[in-house]
Amino acid sequence: MKFNIGEQIAYYRKLNAMTQEDLSQRLNISTQAVSKWGEFDPDRWAAFYNWLNEKNLLEAKIDPDFGFTNKYLPE
Repeated sequence: MKFNIGEQIAYYRKLNAMTQEDLSQRLNISTQAVSKWGEFDPDRWAAFYNWLNEKNLLEAKIDPDFGFTNKYLPE
């Protein structure tokens, strides 16, 4: 079974009996930030990829849909 990053964070957080609040305190960030991890926002990612492409920060261009795959997650 494959999980997206938000599901992975939740899995390991729960495996360690941590709430989102526990994790936010341990990392010294807001609970709201933790709750948004793994949230899918294609417009935000497309804008980020476009920015990377415009600034020539990568050797190859990134397709805006590229980041939304489980292709690189272990089986």
